[in-house]
Amino acid sequence: MNDADRLDPICVDFRLSLSEYRGAIRSMMWALWPYRIIVGLDIIAFIGGLGLTLTGAGASGITLLGVAVVWSLMLGWMFVVRPGRQYQRQERLARDQSFCFGNDEVSWTFIDGASKARWSYFDDVMETPAVYVLRHQRKRLGQLVPKRAFRTSDDETRFRAMAQHRLKVKFFSRTSQPAGRGRTPSSSKP
Repeated sequence: MNDADRLDPICVDFRLSLSEYRGAIRSMMWALWPYRIIVGLDIIAFIGGLGLTLTGAGASGITLLGVAVVWSLMLGWMFVVRPGRQYQRQERLARDQSFCFGNDEVSWTFIDGASKARWSYFDDVMETPAVYVLRHQRKRLGQLVPKRAFRTSDDETRFRAMAQHRLKVKFFSRTSQPAGRGRTPSSSKP
């Protein structure tokens, strides 16, 4: 019997920290191409504005630098400030949470309710340095489970095996997607 087929569920209890939440949100946003395009355009605008300013095209260069600064402030808001405000507003994020990963379903409990869903509800699992994100619906939303919540490395290994088996995808890091979609799978532990 492999690890994914064990009958006993893997249950974890935790309180999500602000840094874990911010990191997971940044990773989910970075996985979406529009955000990467905005960052790329911001870098190009900055370099172009700097180049134009240094070559004597003052007004054009300063305008382009201004655009780059505005976009940088916007990105800072989206990647840092906004997730911090969401964390403070949503009391459930900073309070006790529990998840149980069974063979057929995943259940979770927050201070304001509980839910359960079949594994097929989730599209995939994104792995960040500190958090697993069980993503669903257009991959912008997900359930966050800190790696530190697993009591033992065996529980984490079983969770990974169960997710891989049920979702039929490979785990991938915060900047890659499953093979076949243009990127390489994560080389992190199985």
